[in-house]
Amino acid sequence: MIINCPGCKKRYNVPTDKAGIKFRCKECQSVIDTAVAKLPNIPEIDDADIVDPKTLQHYVIGNKGHVLLPMDKEFIFGRALQSDYLLEDARSSRQHSRLKWNGAAFLLSDMDSRNGTVLNGEMVKGMVPLNDRDVVQIAGERFVYRMVKDVSDLNLHLRESTRKKRTMDTEEIPAPQAMFPQTDFNGSLDKMSVTEICQVLKLGRRSGQLFIVDEIKGKCQLFFNNGDIVSANYSGNEGDTAVIKALKIRVGLFSFGNDKQTKVRNVTKPTDYLLLEAARLNDESD
Repeated sequence: MIINCPGCKKRYNVPTDKAGIKFRCKECQSVIDTAVAKLPNIPEIDDADIVDPKTLQHYVIGNKGHVLLPMDKEFIFGRALQSDYLLEDARSSRQHSRLKWNGAAFLLSDMDSRNGTVLNGEMVKGMVPLNDRDVVQIAGERFVYRMVKDVSDLNLHLRESTRKKRTMDTEEIPAPQAMFPQTDFNGSLDKMSVTEICQVLKLGRRSGQLFIVDEIKGKCQLFFNNGDIVSANYSGNEGDTAVIKALKIRVGLFSFGNDKQTKVRNVTKPTDYLLLEAARLNDESD
């Protein structure tokens, strides 16, 4: 049976033979009393209510919408262009996670990725069967797994999710404004990489200048407009090439100013593409 922590709402799968025990939440240390979960009257399940998973439609819902999962082949999440679901977060691997139908359920497994795959707050080890409404997290991207009789049921879920968006997961997923201060900020690249800085600026739809002092090659300037890089110059390079080279900077200092703008527009490719391309080149060089 599934029990939610009364403090942080983390979900735990407690075997029915352990019902009645008490334990502390790993996250917030709140006491969880499994006996409380037994109080409501649970109706008996009629055989007619049991649905064969093979007769249902299986989807993953992400920021790109919903995707129907195939039962006749593996479904791959990754940054590689041939992936079934193309990941945009630079922290994800080219082949990151796999879903595979075993005749009764979809099994989720990590493909030896750099940062792992998380299911309902727990790191995935081996092959794990998915349950309806399970939440999969890969780097900064989240997916909800759904089993429905018809796509119309899925659309109802999507509409409900949209209405609840402002109130769900407020403690776990900070809004861009909470993630990133409205004032100027600065720091060292040993605390935050150029890629991570660009990702946060994009999430926050920020406008201004990211100024980087590279201890080896000198100064770098990246100009942002509503979260997208629109102009760049670094070590004699401009535009897309300058962005790719800037994303490889490992040592130096950075600062971002809201009040610094430019009319020059020399970056032609989308910021997401440039982040992925820099990550791909980094993988090839490792």
